[in-house]
Amino acid sequence: MAWNFPNSPTANQEYVAPNGFTYKYVGTVWTLQGSGGSQGPTGPAGPPGPSGGLSVNIADVAPGSPVAGQMWWNSSNGNLYIYYNDGSSSQWVQVNNTGAL
Repeated sequence: MAWNFPNSPTANQEYVAPNGFTYKYVGTVWTLQGSGGSQGPTGPAGPPGPSGGLSVNIADVAPGSPVAGQMWWNSSNGNLYIYYNDGSSSQWVQVNNTGAL
């Protein structure tokens, strides 16, 4: 089952996926919204991320001209990929081992 996120979303636009989860468009990426359950305690701060932050391309097809470390979530099969360079070639490598729920 394909997840059809809007092609030209506006800031704060929400999308309810076929699995019932709600995503919100926050400028450049879609973020998963809370499930409505009770909030647990705050955990320790994590390490700093890369400059510029991370984002995930969400589409039915892989983005053109990818760079190493770029992520893509295939909205047709629910799999997450990272573009990886092993020193002799570059390819999309599946990160998770499950399909769409």
